[in-house]
Amino acid sequence: MGRNLREIEEGTKPTAVTPGGGTLFGEQGRSPETGYVRPHTMALSTREGAGRLFLTEGQGLFIGRVTRTDHHSHDAVQICFGLEGKFSLRSDPADAWRTYDAASIASGHPHELDGNRSVMALLYLDPETAGSRSFARVSPETGICPVPNVVLRSVLPLLVHAWEKEDTAERIPALCHRLGRVLAPGASPWGVFDARVRRAVNMMRAAPGKRAGLVELSTAISVSPTRLAHIFREQTGLPIRRYSLWLRLGDAVERIAHGASLSEAAHSAGFSDPAHLTRTLRRMFGIVPSALKSGARSAVA
Repeated sequence: MGRNLREIEEGTKPTAVTPGGGTLFGEQGRSPETGYVRPHTMALSTREGAGRLFLTEGQGLFIGRVTRTDHHSHDAVQICFGLEGKFSLRSDPADAWRTYDAASIASGHPHELDGNRSVMALLYLDPETAGSRSFARVSPETGICPVPNVVLRSVLPLLVHAWEKEDTAERIPALCHRLGRVLAPGASPWGVFDARVRRAVNMMRAAPGKRAGLVELSTAISVSPTRLAHIFREQTGLPIRRYSLWLRLGDAVERIAHGASLSEAAHSAGFSDPAHLTRTLRRMFGIVPSALKSGARSAVA
């Protein structure tokens, strides 16, 4: 696998996003090395596992050790990759476990995951993006299906490399971009090109609590709400309200990771109260704010 990793690293250079854009990758700061923009990054530690979570608009990527989760569900489409071998999934506690090298889980589908303390990569995709709709081809009986081997062979070396080299936040967007090209080759390319959309994104980031509605944005940009909604979704892959939610979640979890209280993080990110933020995190990813902390990669206790 080492030779494959070097070939991928040396033979496929990241393609920089267009100036001012970055749809899924945010604008927290541009990397001088790759041209991408940095995602929110934080350590994640629960009794089910520990590692690093990279959160951007429309998707999140966790890489770390995973034990066994409770029976739960979440909005995000989840794609699981075993980096050290097989893992197990089941839809109901009464069902038999099934083993996978990689598997996708439909949005809202209840499931349990047993990683057996091994290293895994868990990719979370907003169900409203074109990429998640293009990729998620799940069994109607279980809501869980194996990832095709051709996809697994393409992405596994990239994920193993990210874990072994402890990829930084600057490198993760390039990795996610390459994963997206493999997982959803038919989806629209990521990158904001229209100046009106770039302006809308910048206004959303600058708004208190990352809240800026469609009418407010369209008035400021001098374009009709219908037209702005169309071009925004076309180029970012998300409706404005959903994009705003990812902005607010990213802001809240990064504040928590840097020591802010749950109440401070919730209100600064435009959530009505700590309970609202907790419910949203649990609904989107199946995690709670107490799992977020500052610090380096750690193993399961």
